[in-house]
Amino acid sequence: FPYTTLFRSSDSSNVWDAGDAATDVSGAAGAGSVKALGPETNELPPVADMFMATIEDFKENWADHGMVGLGMLLILIPAVSVFMLVGFVPYVAAIISEDIALIFAGLAWLMVLSIVGMALVMGPVMYALFSIENSYLEGDTEALGLGGFFSRLGERPVGAIGYHVSASGLGMVGVLFFIIGAFIVQIALSMALPAMVVHKMGVVAAITRSASHVKDHFVWHLGFWGLGFVVVAIAGNIPFVGYAFGMPFFANYMLRGYRAVFGGMDSDYAAY
Repeated sequence: FPYTTLFRSSDSSNVWDAGDAATDVSGAAGAGSVKALGPETNELPPVADMFMATIEDFKENWADHGMVGLGMLLILIPAVSVFMLVGFVPYVAAIISEDIALIFAGLAWLMVLSIVGMALVMGPVMYALFSIENSYLEGDTEALGLGGFFSRLGERPVGAIGYHVSASGLGMVGVLFFIIGAFIVQIALSMALPAMVVHKMGVVAAITRSASHVKDHFVWHLGFWGLGFVVVAIAGNIPFVGYAFGMPFFANYMLRGYRAVFGGMDSDYAAY
């Protein structure tokens, strides 16, 4: 990104400060809903507003959000176990055989399984997670729950898988530029999945919208994504329970940010 664009943020004096104009605590989904400012205001909501709104929401509805996370884990844990068994066993067997050709074949199989196989699971799972949290933020207080999560696993499967493959591919390119490159890719894609869920955008259009907005408001996105990343990082160090609450929190928080910038399902805001 150009230097002047990279460090341009919103017109607000401090994107971390809570702003009364951006917050509506009586909106949909209970505690701490955030109003969509819209492109015509040319300003972004303070990061602290959305983070605290998500915390207040989870304090009041932790059990319901936790059931969504439980549904996610009931899919991911068996799936990851199977992928590890099917992927690593041939690779380890090839190493034991000391056959170079088999070792390369096993490594290639492991890489293909990691990208394609995980996409078949992670794509629908993450889309379902974001979809159910978005319905909740739209005002459907009955959306949360174990049954609600499983009912959404088949929602837009092609788009969900396509996005995960695209994100994984771009992530691998980012890794070529070391940890900073990987982080830049994650930040650039931070609003792509919400765009697909909220406004039903296609994979390419969603990624383009997200990357364009990040390019124009990098500092704001750095702070916004950074807080979400910290939550997921902390959750990853708490066995089982951490991800059960951490991932729904991350989805809810990222959706609040997207909806505050581009509006909810009834809006048609374009990136600005």
